[in-house]
Amino acid sequence: MEPDLQEIYCLERENNKMLRSLHRQAWWGWIFKIVVYAVAIGIPIWLYFNYLFPVIHQMDQTLSAVTGKQVQLEGSFAGWAQLYQQFKDNFSGNATSSSAAH
Repeated sequence: MEPDLQEIYCLERENNKMLRSLHRQAWWGWIFKIVVYAVAIGIPIWLYFNYLFPVIHQMDQTLSAVTGKQVQLEGSFAGWAQLYQQFKDNFSGNATSSSAAH
């Protein structure tokens, strides 16, 4: 028994409607995903520039006014490196002199 042409035509139309609906849902899902990612990335950036950046900028200006110079990070750890090297040299020097005394 072969299905008649009218039944095939109805099944084809129904299938076409379902496929168009799936395609439309996929398209709207993609647009929604892009909007969600844009909001997820945009809100922290917006919050930073509207709330955190002015506070940090004000702290930098206050610190500059108190110290009388701009804060620079390039040389801020040079003193610590020198201190560590002196400590290491003294520690290794003390260890050899104490072992030589015994």
